[in-house]
Amino acid sequence: MSNIKTAGTAATNSYTNALQYLPGYGSGASAADLATIALAIVNDQGNIRSNSTSLSGLDVGAGVLTLPGGRGKIKLLPGDWIMVDPSGWPIVVSGNVLPKTLTLTGSTATSKTLTVTTSAITAGWTIGMVLAAAQNDIPAATTITAISSNGLTITMSAAATGTNAGQTITAGTWTHS
Repeated sequence: MSNIKTAGTAATNSYTNALQYLPGYGSGASAADLATIALAIVNDQGNIRSNSTSLSGLDVGAGVLTLPGGRGKIKLLPGDWIMVDPSGWPIVVSGNVLPKTLTLTGSTATSKTLTVTTSAITAGWTIGMVLAAAQNDIPAATTITAISSNGLTITMSAAATGTNAGQTITAGTWTHS
């Protein structure tokens, strides 16, 4: 008999504290956002706040989240999400499955270059995300291979099959608010 179970939540808004880790682009979290996450995390062994006066458990520069109660560390990768459940326990979800924003307005040409009107970095897009275009001119399974430093130019793994300006471009397959 298997001990594997199914777990989940009945609500879609159970994690009211969530922050995406976006190092190196100048669009990372503010000190206030980091403090909100750090203060929300509690130690499950006596429910003591693990980071009540500092961000020592959340070393953003090193990309490390130290779990409370001496449970170890989690290495954060660009795009990962740090969430805190209602009881104060931290959860890390890969940015590849839970992007910050799925859609942007962009323009395609018959090339591997996609231009967008607002920063893809700020929107949470990361290398490896699958792209789709409203006009269906981005081939199926095309992924992001590079993002310019300002986030306005995306390099795709395959060339667009048409030229369309101002269309909705989607990255990833999950959504959230």
